Amino acid sequence: MNIDSLLQDIEGEINDIFNQSFSLDTTDTKLVPNYDSPGLTFERNNAKRGKELTTCVLYIDIRESTKISNDLKNKKDILAKVYTAFAKSMITAADSYDGYIRNIIGDRVMVVFSPENCFNNAINCAITMNTIAHKIFPKYYKESTFKCGIGIDFGNMRVLKVGRPRRDEEKNSFKNLVWLGDTANIASKLTDIASKSFEDTVYKISYLRSNGRFPRFGESERDRLFSFLNLPKTEELTAIEFSNRIIFENNKILIKDSFGISDLNVTSIEKKKVKLIFPPILISGIVYAEFSKLNNERNDIKENLWKIQPKSKYLKSIKTVYGADLTWKIKGNNDR
Repeated sequence: MNIDSLLQDIEGEINDIFNQSFSLDTTDTKLVPNYDSPGLTFERNNAKRGKELTTCVLYIDIRESTKISNDLKNKKDILAKVYTAFAKSMITAADSYDGYIRNIIGDRVMVVFSPENCFNNAINCAITMNTIAHKIFPKYYKESTFKCGIGIDFGNMRVLKVGRPRRDEEKNSFKNLVWLGDTANIASKLTDIASKSFEDTVYKISYLRSNGRFPRFGESERDRLFSFLNLPKTEELTAIEFSNRIIFENNKILIKDSFGISDLNVTSIEKKKVKLIFPPILISGIVYAEFSKLNNERNDIKENLWKIQPKSKYLKSIKTVYGADLTWKIKGNNDR
């Protein structure tokens, strides 16, 4: 094809997209859309229509997949078995918890859950996937450690069908669904860092108050005493917390208290490197809040097995993140 003709054709398609009406159909929000769902369009000269869905989305990804590929470059049969077994087992796990596979790219799988009971289904699916990676895969893949990272978020997503209509045997390869909004992006970012370790900078800050004061409501007894007696206190701050709370004013270094109200005199600052280790399952704050409300008698909630992850540059765009390394007991009951 002549390049000018090709570019004219592509510009015509772009012009069509920007000049046709665009609507979002929200009448079918209880069903996870697929390629052929009614109400999703990309046909030229038709109004483009999409859907909205509010639910949980999960991503899972093999850790160090590049290293695995390199280690098995002379064992291509084993490499093929690893990827095939991974995809099939994770698809089966998702299907068992009312989850729908909506994308597989290399070793990353995207699962969208039906809105009903999505918090329980997403968490239980993640634990099942983590069990497969920790307890089943090592029986068959012995060349190196097999680990996965899992991320989950909840929220509203706009679903669009993109691609190019074709009528030949390639027609399904030329269309896909795009999931717009923060939900899928946050789940994907959590997956990027789950089951990984990073080096980060923290600041050990010692400070005291200029003048004693009466205790403030909401403080611990220890903090009340420290504040009133003007005793020194020490905190470790991440780089993000440091930039948000440290103030340089009139040749003094001050730190905002945890309430963001008073400025306290800093007496010393020590910068040091720490290793951040993120667990295999990371979930957003809203997922934890809703899941814990529904399951306050579950062992993982009662025993506080879900831990708030420290703020760092790796989580700077996500307000609150909880993490855990949970697996099912394969024999006996399902206690975590």
